[in-house]
Amino acid sequence: MIRPPDSTKYAKALEAIKKEKKEYKAQEKNLKAELEGLKSHKHAARGFKDDLDKCRTGIATIHEKVEGLKEEVEEKKNEAQKAIDDLSEIDHLQGELDEQVNKVETMKAVADKQRELLGDDDLSEKVDYDQMKEMLSNLKAEGSNEAKQKLQDKLDEMRSTEESLAKLRRKTNEITGKKGKLEAEKEAHEK
Repeated sequence: MIRPPDSTKYAKALEAIKKEKKEYKAQEKNLKAELEGLKSHKHAARGFKDDLDKCRTGIATIHEKVEGLKEEVEEKKNEAQKAIDDLSEIDHLQGELDEQVNKVETMKAVADKQRELLGDDDLSEKVDYDQMKEMLSNLKAEGSNEAKQKLQDKLDEMRSTEESLAKLRRKTNEITGKKGKLEAEKEAHEK
């Protein structure tokens, strides 16, 4: 049987449609598989983005900690330098203290030697400065120039020695106070 030309066209068109439908089904299947793959990639990408965000946050936190540690290190360096300066000052003050103690001991030795040389004429143990001044006034009234001069010299020497000893004691006390303060600061820095 011969088909009319329209039916052939129709059959061909149907076959072409079926073929295209089959191709589209295959494409649809491939695209669905690709879509599933892309969904999986999208999910993984979200996870990677979350991980990346966490890493960035962690890095920022570490940077903050590093900056804080840098400041702390700088503070500790400053404290260490202050402690070194304090130790240097303590050493300097100890040197001054030793020097002052030596001066006091030397002056005491000189005063002891002078007392020894004076022998019975030494009045320093028996009378104080005011009494010596009174004795000098009495001698002035009596008129003995040589004795007055000796007494005046001894009086001046005694006053000078007393003043020097007082200055040395004050300086020694001042140095000892500074030394104690610096040692306390040193101990505080060592804790």
